[in-house]
Amino acid sequence: MQGDRTQSKLNGEPPKADELSKLKRSVTAFSSCIAVATAVIVPFLFFFTAHHYESARIAANAKVVASRFSDLANTNPKTWMLAEHRFVEMSLLDPERQEMRFYEAFDAKGSLFGSWGTMPPSPAASAIASIYSFGGEVGRIRITEPLRPVLAATMWVLLLGTGLAAAIFIVLRSLPLRALDKAFDEVIRSSSALKNRVEDLEAAKRLQELQSKQLSELSEVLAIARDEANLANRAKSEFLTNMSHELRTPLNAIIGFSDMIRTETFGPIGVTKYAQYIDDIKGSGEHLLKLINDILDLSKIEAGKIDLHEESVTVHESIKSCLALVRERARDANVTIESDVASNQPPLYVDARMFKQIMINLLSNAVKFTPAGGQIKIRAWCRTDEGFVVQVADTGIGISRENICRAMIPFQQIDGKLDRKYEGTGLGLPLTKSLVELHGGILDIKSELGAGTTVTVHFPPERVGKGSSDLQRPARAYDSLAVTPYSRPASSSQSQTYSPKLRTV
Repeated sequence: MQGDRTQSKLNGEPPKADELSKLKRSVTAFSSCIAVATAVIVPFLFFFTAHHYESARIAANAKVVASRFSDLANTNPKTWMLAEHRFVEMSLLDPERQEMRFYEAFDAKGSLFGSWGTMPPSPAASAIASIYSFGGEVGRIRITEPLRPVLAATMWVLLLGTGLAAAIFIVLRSLPLRALDKAFDEVIRSSSALKNRVEDLEAAKRLQELQSKQLSELSEVLAIARDEANLANRAKSEFLTNMSHELRTPLNAIIGFSDMIRTETFGPIGVTKYAQYIDDIKGSGEHLLKLINDILDLSKIEAGKIDLHEESVTVHESIKSCLALVRERARDANVTIESDVASNQPPLYVDARMFKQIMINLLSNAVKFTPAGGQIKIRAWCRTDEGFVVQVADTGIGISRENICRAMIPFQQIDGKLDRKYEGTGLGLPLTKSLVELHGGILDIKSELGAGTTVTVHFPPERVGKGSSDLQRPARAYDSLAVTPYSRPASSSQSQTYSPKLRTV
């Protein structure tokens, strides 16, 4: 089952549907158990109570009749067993049940000397009481009554219990799973408020407490499902990380051999058209290798298997080398890049390779989404209370309000059409955000549609200067991929800021 969830994530299928279906089956099973228990226990308790009551009543009647016979035996100690004409009179109790009783009289030796009434059909219950004369037992009276009225009442209770069970099943099954957390909080608040209400609301309070217990159990089921989803996501990331050698080795071979053919290391190609094909093969291979490297880096971060090789980095020199890599692309796109990074700033204690990857990703995005004639400006400053801040601003197409949060999700494209204008895999910003948060930093995005985008990276103050053993580490690496939901501001302006924070999933 763990493998199925992993395969579902690799295929891009949403994991929530399967987990929600599993929860619905669990709720159905739980509701069925409660309904069956109600349908069985209610009639059983009624029959047990009614049978106990009937037995006690018959025993009391037997004692009443036996006491009458004891009076007769005390009055006529020798002839009382012969007074059969008085037996019926002395056994009269409640008239409505008299015709359903059967009486039997036994002497002290247990021999039957008299019986009257109608023997009831099975099932029936009987009780025996002793007849005493002058302190000694001289006989016994046994009364037998039918239990069919009890069985008939039990059948009605069984029908009522079945209806009640069906109602309980419907109510429990129809609870909205998507509103469990909100309903659970509401029940808790209602339960505390009901304590101060008047006596006529006590029944409603007990009902709320019952619902609170049921929702608590369902909340535990949801927690288990959430943990299983996290484990499946981690297993997927570990799988992709372990596949790095199998994916990179053939691509490196393709790129290496195509480069040898392109440079004609062992002799001329002969046909000019093949040289163009070799350039396409090499370019495609390098593009695919970069994509795989991004995916594997993202998977390592998710799986918590990426280490920071921290050192003191001169921000001015590092950004200068990154600009050298993207200037040719910016020149081809007719986009101007301006750098406002002072050379006398203190060093930044980070992973040098990751810092360069952060800057290259931000600059590449700015170049890609800035039309010809546009401008890109990169700034950096350091303040005691704010830490080290690096900012990349462009005059590009910008991002709309509803798409800012979407841009931070891996593999999400703002333009999802097959014929979209801008190429890409949707990994640049999510990977950049994860790398920033690995250093304990925060990534802010401020954008206005049609006016440009400003991305600001905040590094904490403890990373300014030389490395320290007291450096506070961020949360677990794979937690940094959790995206804080975007909340719509009250203002109607299209300019907004996206500021994802570290939080644990």
